[in-house]
Amino acid sequence: MKRLNMVTLLGAALALNGLAVASAWACADAGDNTHVGVVLQVNAANRQFSIRDAETGRPISFTAPAEWQPVSVGGRVAVTYEEHDGALTATRIQ
Repeated sequence: MKRLNMVTLLGAALALNGLAVASAWACADAGDNTHVGVVLQVNAANRQFSIRDAETGRPISFTAPAEWQPVSVGGRVAVTYEEHDGALTATRIQ
């Protein structure tokens, strides 16, 4: 019984640690019109990329500015954007 409780406590501690790391990348703290997340896909020819939003876990797609340096799939980014007719255009990618 003690071993099960220890395993449960260890699992809870690891989960809380993971939440602390994820919250460091939360979008609400990143600033206005900024999303933070991990790059899911990149279409360099069309200047488009998608991230998994750190706050919601949902994918979000952006069109990059003409002078962009393509981002790497799996990399973490902060994307500042403008919205036009429901489409998001990145103005800054870090």
